[in-house]
Amino acid sequence: MCTVDERPATTEKKIPPIIQSLIPVAVCWGILLIIMALRIHFTSVISTMLSDQMKGSEEAVQQCINVINNLSFTNNNLKRDQSTQDIQIEELAQANAVLKGKITQLSEENQQVKAENQQVKDENQKVKAENQQVKDENQKVKDENQQVKDESQKVKDENQQVKDKNQQVKAENEQVKKENERLRVENQSLKEGQQATTRNWRTDNPKDHSTTGE
Repeated sequence: MCTVDERPATTEKKIPPIIQSLIPVAVCWGILLIIMALRIHFTSVISTMLSDQMKGSEEAVQQCINVINNLSFTNNNLKRDQSTQDIQIEELAQANAVLKGKITQLSEENQQVKAENQQVKDENQKVKAENQQVKDENQKVKDENQQVKDESQKVKDENQQVKDKNQQVKAENEQVKKENERLRVENQSLKEGQQATTRNWRTDNPKDHSTTGE
């Protein structure tokens, strides 16, 4: 996967890609024109020299031919270089098109990732809000539990007070029972004493007893 470094935009004016691709071609053509001009110039110079010297020696002619041949060879080399540069320019254009496609694809993927990140952020925010709500509910439950505990403690205290009162009432009832038992014994003693007194009186006063009976 091709990665492209995202560099910040500079304030300098960038050359359009099509002009950048035409610069090597223009340079080649310029060099070719210079060579042609040099060739024409040297041809005219040689022609002038040949005309002035009335076709000098064969050696000078051979040198001129060699110069022309060299220029032709240079021209052919430049043409081959131009063809090579054209091929390289075409390859660079294809590579540039591929890079543009990959950049577009990466931009779309980046946009998709940004959308997914935003969705995740929204979900996280929603979860945070729900967690805060749960925390608030838990705090409310804790407060209610504390209130219930306080009420339970209050009920326990009241029950303890009731138990203490019941214990006190039981003690009082026990004391009352003892007092009742004592009174019952005294009453029993009094009854027995009264009965004994009555029997003694009847024994001592039989006539009165019979009269009373009548």
